[in-house]
Amino acid sequence: MDSFRLPTSATPGSYNVYASAGKAGYSSSQAQTQFTILPQTTVNSTSSSSLSSSQSSGPPSPCFIATATYGSEIAPEVALLRYFRDAQVLRTSAGRSFMQAFNSFYYSFSPQVASFISAHGIVRSSMKVILYPLVGILYFSSKIFQLLSFNAEASITISGIIAALGIGAVYLGPIAVICRRLGRPKASSLWSILKQLDLVSCTISTFAIIVGEGIHSQLLLTSATVATVLSFFLLGALSVQFFASLVSVETKTAKVQA
Repeated sequence: MDSFRLPTSATPGSYNVYASAGKAGYSSSQAQTQFTILPQTTVNSTSSSSLSSSQSSGPPSPCFIATATYGSEIAPEVALLRYFRDAQVLRTSAGRSFMQAFNSFYYSFSPQVASFISAHGIVRSSMKVILYPLVGILYFSSKIFQLLSFNAEASITISGIIAALGIGAVYLGPIAVICRRLGRPKASSLWSILKQLDLVSCTISTFAIIVGEGIHSQLLLTSATVATVLSFFLLGALSVQFFASLVSVETKTAKVQA
């Protein structure tokens, strides 16, 4: 059995490993895998134990649905999603807190969904179309994180908010527009109240992240990060609905004036 050890000075990033073997009288075989080296960061004594455990827990957990959709763990789209998670999100206390809650939800169903996608070519092609906006949004959020990397905790909060807004706008926004148009005209006040409540939730949950990091409360950080993502996810959808209603009003006004 062959093995290799990376030097401690290895450059952070995602790496692909390809292996092939052959022997007379046997069929040749190939294998491939990927791993990520996380950048070294300075952490306080309270969070150092959780960071060490996340970095020493073995190979990065798989992105089941993305891998099944794109057909390989080393597909560029899968590599981007994994790099954003492992090399950026998991570098921070807020990111790790969110991922703990997210993983308990995601891994409860993703293996079954991935198996279904792998077995149906039409579904796999459809999922590629569905996931392309997500890949683009996370790519943009990754660039924001890199731009603000001088403060990892602030950068993951800001890039996470941008990602949640974009995902909510793309995936839930059209549903919000349809629901608004199918609803009664008098229900517009309810949409306004919902938007105001969501703005309050966005503000409180974001502030709670700051407090959670300040007092090093894992429970508060986990609750706050999940609430922040969900609040801005809804805000992205409501923003699409709001702008769609403005366009509709302007269109009707233009028709009346004509």
